[in-house]
Amino acid sequence: MRFAILIDGGHARALAKAKSQDRNYYRPEFIRDVCNQCCAKEMEEAADSRLLRVLYYDAPPFPENIPLPVSGKKQRVHGHDSLLKELATQDYIAVRRGRLKFRGWVAKKRNPRTDEDYRPDFVQKGVDTRIAMDIANLCQWKSIDRIVLLSGDTDMIPVLKHARINGLQTVLLQLPPPAKGLSHNLLAHCDFVRHLQWPELPQSGAADAG
Repeated sequence: MRFAILIDGGHARALAKAKSQDRNYYRPEFIRDVCNQCCAKEMEEAADSRLLRVLYYDAPPFPENIPLPVSGKKQRVHGHDSLLKELATQDYIAVRRGRLKFRGWVAKKRNPRTDEDYRPDFVQKGVDTRIAMDIANLCQWKSIDRIVLLSGDTDMIPVLKHARINGLQTVLLQLPPPAKGLSHNLLAHCDFVRHLQWPELPQSGAADAG
């Protein structure tokens, strides 16, 4: 039984944020732990299970400086892509990059007066398309028997249907509360749900030292 793991990075990051407000919680070790749990569960079901690849989808930081809403001063307002760079060097992992689109500023409170009273509003573009294209290619090449997907996006329903029509089994991953449950519409188009545990990660210093 050959399988591939597909991870929607935006969804995985939102799950991690629901679990912990510590920004260091979501890092490459988080993704590796999720993948290790997936592989262990696949091996429990079939001893000959074999991972083909992990495909990780996310958008790098917004590349331009943006005028702040009050002062007008231009500033870079989104983080760095060290996570994507590190994941791309890991065994079995391929990174698929979408892009961020800046939609404007959103007030964090009533009667905002300073730049700090606003937050930037970004939306990912191109991630869903890349997931759909990869699933279509995996179906065409017949290189796997099963797709394991970490996503809560109902836009994935058509590609899950396409995979099943082409003979692939589909698996959705679910983390425990406070993660939101998967929608019934998504569940209707998968063969299995794998219930994972929250990654228990070492302190950042300890991880870096290793």
